Amino acid sequence: MKIHVVNNQVDGAVLAVDLLREKLANGAKVLGLATGSSPLEFYSVLRESDLDFSDLTSVNLDEYVGLGEDSDQSYVHFMKENLFNAKPFKQSFLPNGLAKDLTEEIARYNQILADH
Repeated sequence: MKIHVVNNQVDGAVLAVDLLREKLANGAKVLGLATGSSPLEFYSVLRESDLDFSDLTSVNLDEYVGLGEDSDQSYVHFMKENLFNAKPFKQSFLPNGLAKDLTEEIARYNQILADH
């Protein structure tokens, strides 16, 4: 494992984008994505980059139960605002916060993870 020490979030985001660029050049087709404040600088650098995600699939980690994509508090909304609107992916998967049966939704999402 390589450990990279950087001076600040911007330097970390630039390094992360450079590492992602290497992975994409080596054929990576799936990108796992998170929400919250930690990846915001990374998403900012990605939006400004020349990287093209039109042949990539994204798989997000989580969603709030009870929130649909129309809610400005949902992670779907967060991802659209912070990345997807500027950098469309071929496919983007997020858990369904409005699923009526959470056990079924977990099984569905586990299958997505297994397939990608």
